Amino acid sequence: MNTKNISIAIVLALVFCMSIFAIKDQIKGFLRENLPFHTKAYVNNLLKNQEINFISNEIAYRSMQDFFNVPDFPELKKFENSYYFSSARLELETFKTNFLLKQKNEKATGGAYLAQFKENIIIAQENGLFFNLSSNELDSKSSKIGVDHIDSNIFSIIKYFEFYGPGQYGIKGMYADSSHLYVSVSFKQNKDCFNTSILRAPFKENFLEFSVFFVPNQCVNIFNEYGEYNASDSGGRITNFDESRILFSSGSFRFRDLAQDSESHLGKILAIHKDSANAEIISMGNRNVMGLVYSKNTNQIWSTEHGPNGGDEINSNVLDIGPHPKNFGWPISSYGEHYAASNYNPEGALIVDTDHATYAKAPLHKSHKEYGFVEPVLYFTPSIGISAIEIIDERFSKEKRFDMVFASMGTHKNAALEKSIFLFDSKEKKYQKIFQGERIRDILFLQKKSILMFTGETTGIIGIISLK
Repeated sequence: MNTKNISIAIVLALVFCMSIFAIKDQIKGFLRENLPFHTKAYVNNLLKNQEINFISNEIAYRSMQDFFNVPDFPELKKFENSYYFSSARLELETFKTNFLLKQKNEKATGGAYLAQFKENIIIAQENGLFFNLSSNELDSKSSKIGVDHIDSNIFSIIKYFEFYGPGQYGIKGMYADSSHLYVSVSFKQNKDCFNTSILRAPFKENFLEFSVFFVPNQCVNIFNEYGEYNASDSGGRITNFDESRILFSSGSFRFRDLAQDSESHLGKILAIHKDSANAEIISMGNRNVMGLVYSKNTNQIWSTEHGPNGGDEINSNVLDIGPHPKNFGWPISSYGEHYAASNYNPEGALIVDTDHATYAKAPLHKSHKEYGFVEPVLYFTPSIGISAIEIIDERFSKEKRFDMVFASMGTHKNAALEKSIFLFDSKEKKYQKIFQGERIRDILFLQKKSILMFTGETTGIIGIISLK
C-alpha cells in the first residue's frame, strides 16, 4: 500500500470515529495542522460532506422521533381559556390534546385536519399521524374523551423526511365518503419535483392501508425556469361533489403561470372520478385554495383562497351558469401585492414597489371583471389568513340568514379578523364573528348533531361550537 492510500485510510478511519464521538472540532484541527498540503482540499471536502450527512440524519431522526412518539392514551381534556372570544348565543367547548404536538412552523403547533366517516371523526396531524374519535363521545359532557391512534402505511409511500418534520410539506387536506378516506399530501414525484397528490385508503379503525390514488399531470421543480418555488402554495382541499366524483384543489408551488395553463392540473379546482381517477378542470386561475365545499341545493362550489400580501378571497362557482371552466384570474388579477415587492411601514400602510420585476411576470391587476375573470364574492386586504369553509343548516344559528361558516389563521395586520371563525350570509355577503383566539386550520360541521368542530393550531386544541 503506497503512502497516499495509507493517508486516505487514516483519514477515513478518523472521519468514521468523528461520526461516533463528539470530537469533530478537534479532529478537524488535527487534520488541518498535520496533513500534507495536497490532501487538505480532499479532506475538507470529505469533512463537509460528512457534516451535511450528519445534519440531514439529525433532521431525519428528530422528524421520525415525532412521527413514532404517540401517547399510550391519546385524549381530549376539557379546559377554559379567558382569552378566547365566543358569541353569547353559542356554546363553546375547548379541549387540550396530548397528541397534536407537532410544530410545522413557529406560528403553528398541532396543525390538523378533520373528516367524518359514519360515526367516526378522523383527525389527521400534518406530519402523517391519524386518530379516531367516536362522535357519540361528544354527547358525554365528560371532562376527558379518549381517542384512538390509527396506524397506517403512509411511511412506505412518503419517503422524504421533510414531510414528517418542520417546514412546508405535509398533509394538506382530508375527506371521507361512505367507504374510503382521501388524504392530500405534498408528493415528491421526482427528484426535487413536487405537487399535491391524493392518497386513498379503505377506512378501518385499526389500520389505514393507503395507496396513491391521484397524481397531477405535472410537478414543480425546486430549480425551475420560472425562477420561484414555494411549497406552501399547495392547495390540497378535498370535498364531495357527486356520487362518482370528488373535488380537489391543487396549487402551483409559486410557478404562477401554471394557474393559467389549461393543460396543467396545477393552480386549479379539479373534479376527480373515484373509479378511474380521471380529472376534469372545474376552475382555473386559483392561487392557493384553503377551503372547499359544494352545495347540492344551488349546484355551487364555494372556495376560500389565500392571496399574496393581501387579497384573500371567498369565491363562488355557480355551475349552472357558463362559461366552463371558470377563471378566477390568478396571477393576472388579485387584490393583493407580491411579497417581494411590498411591505408595511410602522404606521401600518402598505408600501408597494410596482416597478419590481415580479409584476412583469404577474401584474396583479386590481380588477378581475375587466380582464375577463370572475370577481371574488369577498376579499380581505390586509389578509386574514383565510382557511376552511363549510355549509351549515338553520338549526345552528338563530339568525336563519347565515348559511355558511368560514375561518382564519390570522395576521397581525388585521387583528379584528385574525384567528377567528365567522358565520357567513352568502346572499348578503355579510359575516359575523363567533370565535376568536386560535389559528383555525380546519372546521367540520356535523349535520346530525348540528355542531361545528374545529382544530386550533396555536396550541393544538380541538373545539366544539353549538347553539345554546
